[in-house]
Amino acid sequence: MQYGPRLKVLAIYLQAGHFVPEARLVELFRDLFQVRISAATLAGMVRQAAQRWQAGTARLGTWLVRDAEVKHLDETSFRTGGRTQWLHVLSTQLWTLYRTHPRRGSLLEGLRGCL
Repeated sequence: MQYGPRLKVLAIYLQAGHFVPEARLVELFRDLFQVRISAATLAGMVRQAAQRWQAGTARLGTWLVRDAEVKHLDETSFRTGGRTQWLHVLSTQLWTLYRTHPRRGSLLEGLRGCL
């Protein structure tokens, strides 16, 4: 079965933007639109969208680190799978980049401008 772009965008928006679990999305699409969709299909939609966004996100990160004149930087640790990871936030008035990394302070490499 193929799903149209509107259904895909709605599924990605609800899951990635509002953190609606896949099982609940399956119910929502069935109840609201009479569309039968599997949790695996929903996961695939989100995975494909994430892959498409990677190149743009990389360009944004490079621009924020090197070329944005004034920026805000923050990081906080969290544990997943028994390992410490770092959530880095780099932003200007208009743009915000979130990323995870195993090392603390890794966004400072090549940083230019006013922090």
